Amino acid sequence: MIGAISLDDKLISVEAVAGWRRWLAQDAQGGRGLLISRPADAAASPLPSDAAYAALLRHPGLARVVEARVDSSGLRIIEEIGPARALNDGRCRLPRGDALAMQLLRLLEALAYLHREGQSHGAVSRATMFCDGKRLILTGTGLRAGGRAMPSADVRDWSTLTAELLRR
Repeated sequence: MIGAISLDDKLISVEAVAGWRRWLAQDAQGGRGLLISRPADAAASPLPSDAAYAALLRHPGLARVVEARVDSSGLRIIEEIGPARALNDGRCRLPRGDALAMQLLRLLEALAYLHREGQSHGAVSRATMFCDGKRLILTGTGLRAGGRAMPSADVRDWSTLTAELLRR
């Protein structure tokens, strides 16, 4: 459980991750950077048990789900992101050269881990990939509504984004 949360000044656009409203926040007690996600439409949200399962998943390429629960406003998923920013945020700094390639490979390994666990991500994009200047992490584990995404779509989206990032 986390303490009081203060919202950051940056609201991530609803269009960036279809069906989800997301906010950057900070844990007032520990100072951890957090990403709060709530479904825009309760009917399209994942089951709370599926979201809670995401909190059990651990991989260095995945943002850690620190809370997944239903409160008076509906389902809320909170991920720990530290100082990282989304790739679609102008303040985000990427590693360069071999370091970037290694981080992208680590994200592919994170997707393979999800797939071995019977999960798929469903939204690999600049909006769900975060970076702190050295390390890439994938956010959004647990946001997918059941049965809507295929592992092959995750790999295709990762490949498209990887090609784009390595060309820059």
